[in-house]
Amino acid sequence: MMTKTNKKGFTIMEMLIVLGIIGMVLPTVFTILFVVFRQQTKIIALKEVTRQGDLILNTMQTVIKNNAVSVHNAYPSNAGNQTCTTASATPTTINPMVFRDIDDNSFYFSFGSSSIASTSSVMAQPFQLNNSKVVISNFTTRCNRTSTFSQPLITVGFDISYNTSSTRREDVARLHYETKIKMKN
Repeated sequence: MMTKTNKKGFTIMEMLIVLGIIGMVLPTVFTILFVVFRQQTKIIALKEVTRQGDLILNTMQTVIKNNAVSVHNAYPSNAGNQTCTTASATPTTINPMVFRDIDDNSFYFSFGSSSIASTSSVMAQPFQLNNSKVVISNFTTRCNRTSTFSQPLITVGFDISYNTSSTRREDVARLHYETKIKMKN
């Protein structure tokens, strides 16, 4: 006579096979997740660098283009320190490059302690253009005229990087910004 046995579980061999498969798949899944999280960190840093760089460049471009009427090589600006008045084949590097607006107020963009600030004779204190998440380096301003009767062409350039102490390649986000700004009449 046949007896019916009730099988209500897994054999030890089935359990070992399942644990072996999980043991092989789990490290692969964690490796993939780790790579995705690292890439996300790089993307976040690059977005911040891009956002800050665009903000600084657009602010400088708008202020210079809409307000500057003359270029000077010292603060406060006056007729004696006006520069970039004649045609030149090579741009002149000026630090600080001071501008005069239509109301005879001076303004300039200064570089110090890894940030760029906007300073004006009508403001009580300098206004920081970037936050502490990014570091600015190699800030340059140059002035050039193609002819005596043309308006000055201002070249602004800087490097911007994510403020991190890490030296890992995936944590470093660095960009170079440079633009030419033609002053209005």
